[in-house]
Amino acid sequence: MPYVRVYNTSEPSQMTPIIRSRKDSPQFLFAFYCPLITNSTTECLLGILLYHKRSNGLSSVPQLVWSANRNHPVKVNATLQLGQNGYLVLTDSDGTLVWSTNTDEKSVSGLNMTEMGNLVLFDKRKQAIWQSFDHPTDCLLPGQKLVSGRKLIASISGSNQSFSFTVLNGSLVSSIDTNPPQYYIASSGDDAQNSPFYNFDGRTFTALQDPYTSQFIKLGPDGHLRLYQSDAYDWKQLDEVMDSYLGNCGYPMVCGRYSICTNDGQCNCPVEGNFFRPINRNPDLGCSQLTSISCNSSHYHSLIELSDTTYFAF
Repeated sequence: MPYVRVYNTSEPSQMTPIIRSRKDSPQFLFAFYCPLITNSTTECLLGILLYHKRSNGLSSVPQLVWSANRNHPVKVNATLQLGQNGYLVLTDSDGTLVWSTNTDEKSVSGLNMTEMGNLVLFDKRKQAIWQSFDHPTDCLLPGQKLVSGRKLIASISGSNQSFSFTVLNGSLVSSIDTNPPQYYIASSGDDAQNSPFYNFDGRTFTALQDPYTSQFIKLGPDGHLRLYQSDAYDWKQLDEVMDSYLGNCGYPMVCGRYSICTNDGQCNCPVEGNFFRPINRNPDLGCSQLTSISCNSSHYHSLIELSDTTYFAF
């Protein structure tokens, strides 16, 4: 007989576990994670959490390293269904379909969380039908591979995505997700070939394993690709993957709109013409126009050259 296993967020707790890896540290937990409270409403993500158990028995703050619905948080009483006909489906409390593995008509025997943090749907022969490692969000775990066709996408908020990182034509490529995408770096990844934390062979970018600690690589909302590691108290930044190519000023929007990043990493409004002022007196947030531009008065407009200034995409 076909079966359906049902998991739901019946309690407004921060975490509702579904399945966990067997290894104690690092340990991965597939769960409903409910850190979002807006207007007294609890919103939850279905995802994989990584935490590190220390020698004193305490655990590090959990890190969300994969999410099925990061752009569509669900409410309490949302439901996850695992059926024998091959689907894993997340529905909100009102019955709205939020996410699915799209594996209908596949013979599913079970769901497993590996010691590497890979969530796997498998068949009777223990062959993977679907796995989270093939569908990264903004993080890479040790042993996980990023190949052409897959990419990390940073998330600024529940619905705002702007930066991505992928493998394209033999290079590591970072872009800001405009239409079309605006590339700001394409690197052969020479540094990655010699790194103890990650490797790139021209086709595959791989986060390397360290059996003695907990690590993950994350693409942040500022476009930086950082490696994090658990220490005695918390998670700390251990390395920055693309920083040797870019420096701080090489990232798009590092100083906000119209603000200029200087060689010493400081942000300043353009001095030519005195047409801009810092937002909230802080040029790190960008600069606002003193006079708004109207297309109806374009014949009064002219371009001013900014001396000794370059654009990240040129």
